[in-house]
Amino acid sequence: MRLVLATEALEGLGGSETYALTVADALQRLGHDVVLYSPRHGEAARRAYDLGVRVAASTADLPDGLDAALVQDGAVAADLAAARGEVPQVFVAHSDVFDHQLPLQVPGLTQVIVALYDRVEERVRALAEPVEIVRLRQPVDVTRFAPLRPLPQRPRVALALGNYVRGPRLDVLREACARNGIELQTAGVHAKDGPTASPELRYAAADIVFGKARVVVEAMACGRAVFVYDHNGADGWVTPERYDDMVADNFGGQQGPAVDHPDRLAEQIGGYQARMGLANRDLAVTHHSASRHAARLVEVVRRLAPRPVPRAPLDELARLVRLAARQDLRQFALQAEIERLSIVLADAADDRHALREAFAAHEKEALSQQDHARRLQAEVDALRAELAAHAEAPAPRRRGLRRRADQTAGGLVPPPGEPPVPFIVGVPRSGTTLLRMQLDAHPDLAIGPETGIAFPLNYLRSIDADARETGEAIISLGTFPDLRLTPDEVRTALSGLPSWSLASGIRTVFAMYAARQGKPRWGEKTPRHAAHATEIAALLPEAHIVHVIRDGRGVLASVRDLPFAPGDGSVEAVARDWETTIRDLRAHVAAGNVPHYREVRYEDMLMNTERVLRDLCGWLRLSFDPAMLRAHERARARFDDLAEAPDGRPQHSREARWSIHTMLAEPPDPSRDARWRTLLTPQDVGRFEAVAGDLLVELGYDLTAPISSGDR
Repeated sequence: MRLVLATEALEGLGGSETYALTVADALQRLGHDVVLYSPRHGEAARRAYDLGVRVAASTADLPDGLDAALVQDGAVAADLAAARGEVPQVFVAHSDVFDHQLPLQVPGLTQVIVALYDRVEERVRALAEPVEIVRLRQPVDVTRFAPLRPLPQRPRVALALGNYVRGPRLDVLREACARNGIELQTAGVHAKDGPTASPELRYAAADIVFGKARVVVEAMACGRAVFVYDHNGADGWVTPERYDDMVADNFGGQQGPAVDHPDRLAEQIGGYQARMGLANRDLAVTHHSASRHAARLVEVVRRLAPRPVPRAPLDELARLVRLAARQDLRQFALQAEIERLSIVLADAADDRHALREAFAAHEKEALSQQDHARRLQAEVDALRAELAAHAEAPAPRRRGLRRRADQTAGGLVPPPGEPPVPFIVGVPRSGTTLLRMQLDAHPDLAIGPETGIAFPLNYLRSIDADARETGEAIISLGTFPDLRLTPDEVRTALSGLPSWSLASGIRTVFAMYAARQGKPRWGEKTPRHAAHATEIAALLPEAHIVHVIRDGRGVLASVRDLPFAPGDGSVEAVARDWETTIRDLRAHVAAGNVPHYREVRYEDMLMNTERVLRDLCGWLRLSFDPAMLRAHERARARFDDLAEAPDGRPQHSREARWSIHTMLAEPPDPSRDARWRTLLTPQDVGRFEAVAGDLLVELGYDLTAPISSGDR
């Protein structure tokens, strides 16, 4: 038979265009003479040429002797009726939304309607002009769309393919995947990389595919686990038990209850099973084979007979349908733009709220600084009074009192021009090294490996340490070799200071390290300095304490098997350490002992990296630099700069230290946030929550199960 498949556009690769290509190819394989007619050409037309299918841009280009026309749009139906009125038409109905994809209500124009799912069938049965309706299913080329690899037991990569999921609905999906340790990739007109011309390759690279309609059928044929999720809703996993109900709705996402919360969606995604791939492949081959679909169409066409030309102004009808279609599509695009602008406005409102909160935080910080200054002034006055009372004391005693008074007075304000200095603290394995790498990537800021510089501070202050004593204390630190400074350099620099104070000595050593890195500013990162934040703040008024907080269960999963795990490394020991560290530091902040303090969530560092870094840069009086977002590119090089000291300092080799930080070589991955859910047993999680569940709740983390007071 000689057949024409007509569709309004062969521009993109949407559902109706892909249907036309798939059916044309399948009919051609059956030996039929097939031509595609469409007045608008693009990527889909080029794909037709690749398949060897002829394409006509005008009805004048169509061959003679056509046996039937398979049409998908009202306008091309009118075109064909006007030019080839004797050719019987079969209308393939795809949409229950757009009117231009309905058969024209002209008596005798359409002989058969092919409906591809329930909602379309209900719609066309309600049309004014009675026509025979045949029910078929979405076809797919099961040779092109075929499994390339089996599914793993644990999914790692998911693909959301489609042109409609964006904004909050995509955010919910992304977070739900992250909670299951799954990387979510996207493809479509709203995706970062745009649509894909080779969906079969994108499916093959994913373990799970999220989508609707044709995407679902193609992914099933590729042997993927498929989850129906789109802008209209979420029906969940495709399984043999649920297949009949889902296919009746064309996998449209309107069968199940709304899923608008990451918790519920994450729980459903957690139901993934590797055997879904084979089951889906079998369903696709049995029910959606393009060759079987084409054979059914041939049966329908062979029953048709030529008919008289309908009496109607068909050219004008085609023009009016195209005008209506243009308005429909424009309205659809405007609705999408309204949704996009609504999201922009909501983000702007969030930004305004964040600015108000930041202003309030700065006001609170200023008041805290005033209180801190008053306390320091009182301490200075007390020391000077003690000095006056000991006028007859031995000279060394009076010099010591005077030095302590001068050092305390020096803490009232930082030296002129001294910029904020970040001190990154937190529980070990909470993300402090990740933040250190990101800030250190700034061209003006050097933050080296942890030094433990605060550990000897109380001792140095108690003995009124001079330059020599301070220098030797720093040199004797086990971490000193990592600074790549020589002992003589430190001794010379400290002894040459025109006016000695412990604070000036600390500043000098770290400024030397920054200069060695070619940078004007410095910072410090030692997680356990969380317990010494008050001493740091008292000594260095410019110190800005950055407290990285991570879900304690993530800390447990990361630290429990490492040699520096707290206590005996048990779940309870890690939980107590996590809770105590956070509560103690927050208590000091509440008491006004740490004037410059900012909390950063590890989860935000993964999900909203740029926003977190921009916020910190503003607080630290740094201009934001995109290089911080590429910190992973230089992470290994920064570890290679660590010392391999022959005298055993530091205790662990460069390679050993890098081995527990290899993920720093990759961009921040939101899925890391949820890795603890697969690394910890339910019993371990329950034991942790029994100890530190209250703080988890205070910090806004969800518990896996309610904890009664009797469990603690």
